[in-house]
Amino acid sequence: YVIIDGNDVGDDAQLRFNTLARMNAGSASYILGIPRPTTPATVTVAGGSGTTRTRSYVYAFVDSFGQEGQPSDPVVVTGFDNGTGNLTALATSVPDPSERTVTTKRIYRTVFANSGVANYRKVADISLATASYADTILDAVVASNVLMESLSWAEPPEVEGILSGPGGFLVGWADNDLFFSEPYRPWAWPPEYTITVDYQILGCAFLGQTLVVITESSPVFITGSTPSAMAVAKSETVEAGVIAPSIVSAPDGCYFATKTGLLRASAGGLENATQSLISKHDWTTNYGGEILSAARYETTYIGMTGAGEGFMLDWRDARVASTRLKLDTPLSSIYVDPYSGELHGMVNNKVYLWFDQDAGRHNLLWRSKEFVFPQPVNISCGLVSMDVGATNSRAWGLQLDGDAGFAGDVGDALQTVVGASAIPNASPLNTYVFNAQGYASRPDVDYETSLTIPDFAQAW
Repeated sequence: YVIIDGNDVGDDAQLRFNTLARMNAGSASYILGIPRPTTPATVTVAGGSGTTRTRSYVYAFVDSFGQEGQPSDPVVVTGFDNGTGNLTALATSVPDPSERTVTTKRIYRTVFANSGVANYRKVADISLATASYADTILDAVVASNVLMESLSWAEPPEVEGILSGPGGFLVGWADNDLFFSEPYRPWAWPPEYTITVDYQILGCAFLGQTLVVITESSPVFITGSTPSAMAVAKSETVEAGVIAPSIVSAPDGCYFATKTGLLRASAGGLENATQSLISKHDWTTNYGGEILSAARYETTYIGMTGAGEGFMLDWRDARVASTRLKLDTPLSSIYVDPYSGELHGMVNNKVYLWFDQDAGRHNLLWRSKEFVFPQPVNISCGLVSMDVGATNSRAWGLQLDGDAGFAGDVGDALQTVVGASAIPNASPLNTYVFNAQGYASRPDVDYETSLTIPDFAQAW
């Protein structure tokens, strides 16, 4: 498990890692990455006879998990190819030793292939505490050993955020730079994989094999299955992200908050997903600039704006549409489990399941948007249909512009209840705001102008 060392949004921080067993035991994490030896070995060749050979030696640190770092600077020596290469002055310590598990040094030397190209191949592993090594292995043997892969496996830089890519690599970002790890080697971050964009990076999300980079100006799309071969394309549309926690990846696109609304970036381009739901002024005032945590749950975008308040947006379910939330418990963050698909919230460093069907229900207060009719309309009755159970689901109340409507005890038995009621003192109005409150599950509420409508008449 790779983690960022407790950074605030916008701050660079060190990457660390831990194993599940250590996490369950409460053990501290380790620094991610293997340091490069700062001093090369001292090498001399003694003895031997016959053909002389020029060789280059390097060595790298390896930890107890098998993670290998960048090698030291090379040392070139010439001597008989059957002579002894004496390596001394090898480093015997690493920075921050208590936060790493480096146990080994791995020695490599060049061997010429039949093509005439020299490659570094493994000579031997020695303990970290050992400062010298006598190399007596012939080229014919070393030529069959493993090739060195770690030439550019640098330690990861400090980053503002990190994501796991579809090709087994990690991507992190800081300022204008994107950094990529070697696929399936999260400790190795080759500097040549770095991509620099024009503007400050706010955050990123994956859309298939495309990395959507949200910046303080135009989004950038980076496509590829491996960090060594990425194609970069900049959007021609200027849609600046405004707050990093608003960025959410979903099957139909990457969502992020801008000054004009919630944008969706997809294969079809950029689209303002809230244009038909929320005005620009309302979005700026009450939604987009305050998102502290966000997630996509089923077809719903959920954003938390602090102190237990937030909102839900659903373009496929008109009953949800744009809904403001106010929770009894203020959540510091929300997250969808990639294994179960369940939505979780965090409070005081404890994780809770949201929409827990086995937990007691909370009182729900729902308030619609403002509906404006071209002519005065007399909304005189309401119809409610709901599932109720034995726990905290006994009553459902309706209000219309502050006037009481249907309300009452619907019993303890698990059942579906349908009730209709005339709204007292109803009079024609141009503007209506509908309210509903109660403990019921899956309520369906309708308002009409007359109880003579068949569904209403039957319930009445």
